Amino acid sequence: MTKFRPGWDTVIDKVGRVQKRQPPFGATYQFEVSLLNASVTGPSARLNVTTPDAPPSTSPLHVRLSGLSSSAVEISWAPPPVQYRNGRITAYQVRYFEVGAETQTETMAKVTVPGQRQHTAKDLKEKTFYTFMVRAFTSAGPGPWSGASNIRTSVERKSLLNLVHKQTSKRSKHNG
Repeated sequence: MTKFRPGWDTVIDKVGRVQKRQPPFGATYQFEVSLLNASVTGPSARLNVTTPDAPPSTSPLHVRLSGLSSSAVEISWAPPPVQYRNGRITAYQVRYFEVGAETQTETMAKVTVPGQRQHTAKDLKEKTFYTFMVRAFTSAGPGPWSGASNIRTSVERKSLLNLVHKQTSKRSKHNG
């Protein structure tokens, strides 16, 4: 080669810097190469290369539990930080179980709706402690589970109201 295009020095410089650190997961790069001599530029060839995804290297953040009723709990979260996603997040998985009965009551729920970062666990036992965890997925697989978050389901309000009503009714009969 006898001549370089003026922009090539910066391309070579950028490539040199990219090689010093891990390129982003799931990023697409386009390379263009052409032959150049003193008087003619030959045809160019283009190649697109996409780096593969890797599983997220950290768990979702800000996991929150909200009791919706005596038998339902909502879990919500924020995605892992961008620099630890290692590609595009494709799904989340929620794991929950009764405290002390993990193997008998473990439930897994997959959340695959893009952008959805909450799940409602239903048909839970009232007045029972539950543990919840969540993890993120890329096309390469799952990341680590979040730390355990615990919540106790409430007492069913109907039962409480009936109990108060029955006690009030009994008192009325004795006073009358």
